[in-house]
Amino acid sequence: MARMGSGRRFGRLVIGLLTALWCAGALVRVHALVATDSLYLRMTRLLPGTLPAAGWTLTFTLVVLWSGLLWQRYRAPVPLLTPAELMQLEPAQFERHVALIFRRRGHRVYHRGGAGDHGVDLEVYLPSGRLGIVQCKRHRSTVGERVVRDLYGTMLHEEASHSFLVTTGAISSAAYAWTEGKPMTLVDGEGLLDLARNPRRGIA
Repeated sequence: MARMGSGRRFGRLVIGLLTALWCAGALVRVHALVATDSLYLRMTRLLPGTLPAAGWTLTFTLVVLWSGLLWQRYRAPVPLLTPAELMQLEPAQFERHVALIFRRRGHRVYHRGGAGDHGVDLEVYLPSGRLGIVQCKRHRSTVGERVVRDLYGTMLHEEASHSFLVTTGAISSAAYAWTEGKPMTLVDGEGLLDLARNPRRGIA
């Protein structure tokens, strides 16, 4: 899984570098339209026909790469990972997996996990435009009432309208009972797999 994440980062880096190269070329081309003597015109005289062909090739390549990247981010199906596979993920990878599920449901998602996240791994914006916060727990143990109480306090501090607890493990009956009547959604390991299978199912 870590190797897959490294490959994706490398791919995004390549797309970023090619995009920067395309922007630089576009600026040079625009400058050629207003300058009688420019770098683009000088290179065109040295390499007749080469620069336009290279520009169109790079443009087509970027269209394909960006289309694939956007499809993967917003349309590609959520991987159906087993509980064992989820436990092999690094915490940040698990948070990205949960973020992908929320994106497939039409939410805007911002990854905030890491040191100093104050218990908020993801910020999600509900269809109503309201802010929700997500806490991801990648472990086998059962989540108890204390965890959801702390999450509720975090929700109030963040001035969010809803909070989500997503875990690979189980959730105690006391935790479920404590959240009754509160704007909180608890998702255990089985519920997480169900959400990945059914991206249109309501979650809040």
